[in-house]
Amino acid sequence: MARDPKGAWLATLLNIFGDTTGLDAKPVPTAGSTTAKLMPNAINFGPAMPGKKYTAHNALEYKEVPDLQADLQMFTEMLVRIGNLQQMQ
Repeated sequence: MARDPKGAWLATLLNIFGDTTGLDAKPVPTAGSTTAKLMPNAINFGPAMPGKKYTAHNALEYKEVPDLQADLQMFTEMLVRIGNLQQMQ
């Protein structure tokens, strides 16, 4: 991980995930490839949910409405909280 695992950005994202889902949030690696690796200090913050079948990026891609609503809640909260951090860490 390029970022400090105890840094404000990662802690904020993990808190948002935990607050939204009620699950214990921990950073996990992704099996896929993202453009985050091309940007210094980027964090890939995605909507895959533990214990749920991953249905993205295939011919029958879909998202259940409650999961989409949780994603929207997390992404909105992310913009607010990250936007109010004093500095990028």
